[in-house]
Amino acid sequence: MTEQPPISDPIVGRTIDGRYHIDEVIASGGMATVYRATDVRLQRSVAVKVMHAHLAADQQFRDRFLSEALASAKLAHPNIVNVYDQGHEAGLWYLVMEYVPNITLRDLLRKRRSLSPHEALSIFSPALAGLAAAHDAGILHRDLKPENILLADDGRVKLADFGLARAVSDHTSPTQSLIGSVAYMSPELLSRGRADARSDIYAMGIILYEMLVGARPFRSKDAVQIALQHANDPVPLPSASNPNIPVDVDELVQWATAKQPDDRPRNAHILREQTDDIIATLGTDSGSVPPAVLQRTAPTRVLTSVPPPPELARTTVLDTATAQSAAVAIKPPQPRQPGNDVEKLQRLGRSGSRRGGMLLLIVLLLAAFAAGTGWYFGDGPGAMTSIPDVTSLSEEEAKATLETQGFLVESTRVHDLNIPSGTVMSTDPSGGSNAFTGSTVSIVVSSGPANAKIPSVIGADRDAATEALEERGFVIATKINYRFSTEAADTVLSLSAGKKSIREGQSVRQGTKISLTLSLGSIPSVVGSTQESATTTLQDAGLKVRIASTKFSDTVAKGLVISQSNEKEVMAKGDTVSLVVSKGQDLVAIPTGMVGQSVDSANAALEAAGFDVVIDNDWLPDVTKQLATVSRTDPAEGTQVKRGSTVTIYWTFTSG
Repeated sequence: MTEQPPISDPIVGRTIDGRYHIDEVIASGGMATVYRATDVRLQRSVAVKVMHAHLAADQQFRDRFLSEALASAKLAHPNIVNVYDQGHEAGLWYLVMEYVPNITLRDLLRKRRSLSPHEALSIFSPALAGLAAAHDAGILHRDLKPENILLADDGRVKLADFGLARAVSDHTSPTQSLIGSVAYMSPELLSRGRADARSDIYAMGIILYEMLVGARPFRSKDAVQIALQHANDPVPLPSASNPNIPVDVDELVQWATAKQPDDRPRNAHILREQTDDIIATLGTDSGSVPPAVLQRTAPTRVLTSVPPPPELARTTVLDTATAQSAAVAIKPPQPRQPGNDVEKLQRLGRSGSRRGGMLLLIVLLLAAFAAGTGWYFGDGPGAMTSIPDVTSLSEEEAKATLETQGFLVESTRVHDLNIPSGTVMSTDPSGGSNAFTGSTVSIVVSSGPANAKIPSVIGADRDAATEALEERGFVIATKINYRFSTEAADTVLSLSAGKKSIREGQSVRQGTKISLTLSLGSIPSVVGSTQESATTTLQDAGLKVRIASTKFSDTVAKGLVISQSNEKEVMAKGDTVSLVVSKGQDLVAIPTGMVGQSVDSANAALEAAGFDVVIDNDWLPDVTKQLATVSRTDPAEGTQVKRGSTVTIYWTFTSG
């Protein structure tokens, strides 16, 4: 579950089943939305998890949703979120759970980035206590990650979200599908599609690494690359990133994240016991994790491993020569020497002969029985045959191979993000093991990736959008498209797959490569800059520049940018920005040679040059003006002034 900002939700304010009044949205995830609610019958706060309506119509999703209720119902432990109730009403499928005011471990890591060894182990230990309780009840979690570890306000640590849980045998059991977060999946789950309790321990080891270092050990924009790293590369030591981490903590991470399941702790009890021993050696720590988080729960009982079943007794097959040799070796009793009582001696002879014949018959019958038993278990219906490894074959090839060996075959199809459709992912029993001829071998066949909804990521930052898309099983394209816009830099503007745009909420095949279009921020403003500076600024931002025009301006000095205009509202690098550059003020010179001319002539010359003319003491009649001559102008002749300015003519009379 990931936290979401408050939204308008039609379920808020509603009372479900006449009992649970929905107060507000707490969080929303891929399968359901979680609300804080009030149990009006018991007058207590609870958390109600409501399955998304578009998934509730699918029986497979309903079964998975209800499996969480069944799994959690078996668990009652202080380090596990309890489930109180389950039901459905008017198309709403819901679980009622313990309400725990909290932040998630993910929230803490976002705020703190990394924790000290003592802080990390003090969260790790109670989380392992909850996991051990689940494993004791026969339940795998299968989706352990920081988002599913709750840090309650009162300091308790609780595991949540058993939505992918399933029952587990003493050892391994085939998974139904690869669902979860690939960043925390064990190598055996990724490569063979099989998980057991040690797969959960691997995920906890990755979580401990992330708490210590502040980042996951394997990171890539491509989920397939992360899966390959989990399958092939050892988890680096935390001290390689933080030299202050003790050797004991390094070894704890290395032990929990061993590539081979047999090299890891066989259960969470053993790992927690070692964790608590290391905590004791670290001493106190003044980290800022709430002190209640450091409280210890009840001691852990370490379970011994279950001894393997004894081997089957081997059948010995006797051949005819052996039977004959055995018959010769058994001699009949010898009769007494003849005497006077001939009849008695004859009876004894006949009796001895019968006993010898019976012994020979018994030996022959035993030999025949042994030979028949040998045939039954050697070549007959009771024979044990090695199951061929058919993983990576097509479904048809696998069936033909197994049926040729005398097995019956049943197949199950499951979605898988990485394995091509129609390819065998695993078998039960597994390849290489022995089974009776004529028994059934179950094969799990990939249906290829499933469809998933595109999450709401428009307007989110790049990291949050990438994480949300990868959690849904999509691959982020390495090439990022950038556009200038009014949104903040690195904000997601749009999504696309190939040349097709993708909208939020659209159902798209998992594994599809999604391209992000991100904001570069606003186009730089260059108004008021010199033409040269403006050109450099825009070109450095990846834009082209065009000088659209130059204009006179009374307010903007010559050579400075008056305005800019963009070709498009959302622009890419390489698009053009048009600039208007100032020519400065429109100045003209006052005509010269007017002094001594008549006022009329000077007036006409100034008006022709575009000036407004004022004649000093303009009281002369027209006839008189012809006799008046210009003595001077204000401003003076030849002065540069703004076109359209006012020029005053001063005059005097001349004789004539």
